[in-house]
Amino acid sequence: MRKSISQTASYVYSGSVDVGIITLSFALSPTMKEKGKYWLIPQERHRPIV
Repeated sequence: MRKSISQTASYVYSGSVDVGIITLSFALSPTMKEKGKYWLIPQERHRPIV
């Protein structure tokens, strides 16, 4: 079930999930940056967000 990016980020931050798809701005925030690693989904693997 999709709720919101901030809820997904919260799950990632707490360790409730092993992997989460969040925005790059969340991944680079000071709080999240210290929690783990991030990987950019290649542009050819998704449609642009308008």
